[in-house]
Amino acid sequence: MVQTTNDLIGTTKDGYNVYDRFDSHIHTEGGITRELLKKALKRMYANGASFKKKQIHFTNPIGFTCCVPVTNEDEVVMVYRKGREGQTPMVKGREPLACNVLTIIIRKEKNYTNHYTLITSYIGEGSLREPWDKGIRTCEERKESEEYWKKHALIYDAELIDFDRM
Repeated sequence: MVQTTNDLIGTTKDGYNVYDRFDSHIHTEGGITRELLKKALKRMYANGASFKKKQIHFTNPIGFTCCVPVTNEDEVVMVYRKGREGQTPMVKGREPLACNVLTIIIRKEKNYTNHYTLITSYIGEGSLREPWDKGIRTCEERKESEEYWKKHALIYDAELIDFDRM
C-alpha cells in the first residue's frame, strides 16, 4: 500500500483531490513542476475509477522526455535505479527529447470518497511497467512490457542510479 501525504497536488476536472505520496514519483528531471501538474489535473477526469492513467497533450512542448526509442547503435546498460526493485535499461550519449505530453497515473484510496494518490507523473507518452514490476498481472502484460523495454530506454542519469547495487 502506498503511503500518501497531506500534500494536495491538485483537483481533477470532476472534483477529485489528488495527493502526493511519501516516496513521491513526480519525475521532475523532465521538467515537471507542481504548477504544470495542477494544470494537467484540471484537464483530467478520474470518474471515480480505482486506477487511472491519462496522457495530457499540450499544444507546445512542456519539457523533455527521458524515455527514448533505442537502436542497435545505442549503448544501453542495465542499472538499478534508486528505490526500484529491478533493473532499468538506460541509454548513454543521448539527449532528452522535447515533448508536449504529460502522463499521470493516479489511484483511488479505498477509505476516502474524494481522495486519489499520485502513483507517478512524467513528461512523455505513457510507457509500460518494467518487466520486474509486481503490478504486472498477466503473461501477456509481461510480454508487452519486455517488448517495449527492448526498444526503449531512459536517458542515462547517474543521479538516478543506485551504485551500491551495481
